[in-house]
Amino acid sequence: MPFHQFIQQANQLGKERIPFFFLIDFEQQKPIILPLSQAAGQGIYFSIADRQNLSQSFES
Repeated sequence: MPFHQFIQQANQLGKERIPFFFLIDFEQQKPIILPLSQAAGQGIYFSIADRQNLSQSFES
């Protein structure tokens, strides 16, 4: 995804007040952005503040 398209998608998700996950690589060549509800389907699991998509907790 081109970076300008990433920015447009981030703006749209924010405008619609849809929580989303994003990851930007150092060279800004392969950014990832998707609604939190789609993260697990893409193999992205998270636990941040009061939001998570993990079925079990992990200790660090």
